[in-house]
Amino acid sequence: MFLSGIKYQLEHDTNTYTYRFHNAESRFRNVVIHFDGQDPEHLKSALLYALTGRVISPITAVLLFLVDSNGDQWQLERRGDRSRFSKNRQAMESDGEQQFREALLDGPDSESVLFDIYKISYQEGGLTAQRDGKESQVARVFHERGQKKLDDLIGACAGFLTSSHKVSLPNLVSFARKSRSLLTEWSESSRHLNLLMEKYGALQEIDSTVVETLEQELNLLRRLEKDAEFLNDPSRSFDVMKQKLRRTHKQLSSICEKNQILQLPTLDQEIDWGKVISSLARLQAYEKLEQGYRNSFSHVENMVKPLFQEHIRSMRGFLSEDKRLLGEIEQSLQSLTNHCQTIQQEQQSKNQDKSMLKKLFGERENAHAIPSPRPDILDSSRSAVDQVLRALGSMCSNLEVMTTSYTEGLDSIQERYEKVVKERGKAKDEWLVIAKRYQFDPAMNLKSMLNLISNLGQISSLYSQKKDFKIELTSYRNKLKKLEKIVLDWRALTGSQKSGDLDQVSILISEVRSLVQYKGKKEDQLIKARKLITKVDFFQSLRRNYETSIKQCESQWRKNFSLLDLPYTEIGAKNWNRFFSMVDQCEAFAEILDDDTQTLQNEEVFSLRALSSPLNIFALEPMAKEGQLEFIRQIETLSPHCNLLIILYDRDLAEMLIKLGVGYSKAIRSKNIPTNEESSEKNKSSHDPVMSEKARAALELFKGRNGALSHE
Repeated sequence: MFLSGIKYQLEHDTNTYTYRFHNAESRFRNVVIHFDGQDPEHLKSALLYALTGRVISPITAVLLFLVDSNGDQWQLERRGDRSRFSKNRQAMESDGEQQFREALLDGPDSESVLFDIYKISYQEGGLTAQRDGKESQVARVFHERGQKKLDDLIGACAGFLTSSHKVSLPNLVSFARKSRSLLTEWSESSRHLNLLMEKYGALQEIDSTVVETLEQELNLLRRLEKDAEFLNDPSRSFDVMKQKLRRTHKQLSSICEKNQILQLPTLDQEIDWGKVISSLARLQAYEKLEQGYRNSFSHVENMVKPLFQEHIRSMRGFLSEDKRLLGEIEQSLQSLTNHCQTIQQEQQSKNQDKSMLKKLFGERENAHAIPSPRPDILDSSRSAVDQVLRALGSMCSNLEVMTTSYTEGLDSIQERYEKVVKERGKAKDEWLVIAKRYQFDPAMNLKSMLNLISNLGQISSLYSQKKDFKIELTSYRNKLKKLEKIVLDWRALTGSQKSGDLDQVSILISEVRSLVQYKGKKEDQLIKARKLITKVDFFQSLRRNYETSIKQCESQWRKNFSLLDLPYTEIGAKNWNRFFSMVDQCEAFAEILDDDTQTLQNEEVFSLRALSSPLNIFALEPMAKEGQLEFIRQIETLSPHCNLLIILYDRDLAEMLIKLGVGYSKAIRSKNIPTNEESSEKNKSSHDPVMSEKARAALELFKGRNGALSHE
């Protein structure tokens, strides 16, 4: 509740006193102060008169403006014993005061008061508060009345549960809090379960497996339709692809046969043709070289070697015979030499004798005397023999050199042959690796390789086509196998009695196309079945939920009785809502009594429970600085939670609170408050105003918002 403004008149005084309340926007938005240099008590009396209707001297008339927690604007006018209430500029009927109380108390709470007044003072022990007026007496009366009513309600609640047990209010409240929601849940669950069984009970007899069967059948048909899409293209039929494959294979075989290509390499990978040709050419070169060495060696072994050996053997025979003959000649020459030497010696001896005889006897030489041998002839013969012997020795040496050279030549040829064989083996291994890598024919020759390279473009094109056709044909066969499996699964699932041979492509395709036509029909059946099964599942789920909820509520209901040691009463046996209403009344009255008890204790005046009235008025007497600071601290704590009107008698404290941001009242000039009759006459005689009454009231209430404490 926020006070907007107030007007009042005093006895024997023609002036009207008007105050506008400026509510702060800070943390003190619920607090306003009032300081009047003349008599602040007049405002308190005017508020008492406006809120209670009791005339308090010297106030004779009052007009109060305020806003409730819902934002509605109220206007209270009292003069003597007459009152007038307006809400949002609309005049209230005879129950205006009751509606006003309900609006401020947030309901028809007749056991509470609209406001309470406290006198605050400061002593050495701190702040003290004393109630002012008769409001505390009213609260005490309310407390006594409520206590009696509470006892009666507790007794009625206990009698509802049992006739022999006394039950305390805490136990009643605990039982009600635990059982209220159970009763609501049990009632709603039971009601919904009955409605459900009444409307959808027949759904319990529907078999839910029909949807699963239809889904399996439809899944097979969808798979069949998807996998059979390739059958719709006649240009890619099985026979067409086989014919294309045969034609391509025939063209490729013709080119390979024409170019002596026995085996095609793997043409779908990159081939280093330079390396391939180099390796194959090297291999064939070494093979030819090896063959040449082998032929040469064979010729030498088969033709030259026998002739050479025979020649050597003949030469050695001739030389041996020549040596023998020369030996005989040499022996003969030696014999002749020896004979000549003997003859020569004899001749010399005879010559000596003849010489002596000649000398002695003077005889002439005999012309027929035997000639003496000639040594020079023998020496010539011996020299000739020696020459022949030397020639024979040279011939023997040459023969040995020739034999050695022949042997070394054969060894050299053998060594070179072995080296060629080794290199040919390396070249062979290298070629076999390349042939294996690229899938060449290991026996392929260089001519075939060159033919392959020269026709590589055409061969590659045909090879790729053949490979693609093979892949497509294999894929086609695999798809047919998948279709065959799906058809067999369909027969097993549906219990079909068909037994056609699916190995024949035409029969398989015919049955596939026939089954695909069922898909639309099966989809319609599945949609209908799903809708029905959805209802069944939803029905079963709801039924289980309701039954489970009912069982849980009944179990917890029994447990609540056992916790209070009360005789068990079934949850549907009585009107428990009436019992819960009685317990609510007991709890409400107990809270009121508790609040009233707290508010009767002055020492708790600064507690929120004590300040539960819509408006709390503090009349603050002048006090020391310590008391002022303590009061400000209390106000900072209370300001966000309750509405406070502080009537001050100390200007310094008032200015201090205004500086802190506390709202304040401001006196303004105004006309006298009209009587009820005057107001009615004025309303009857007035013409349509330029400014509406609501706008004029707002302007009047909030005019002069800025300013400090003053009285004009």
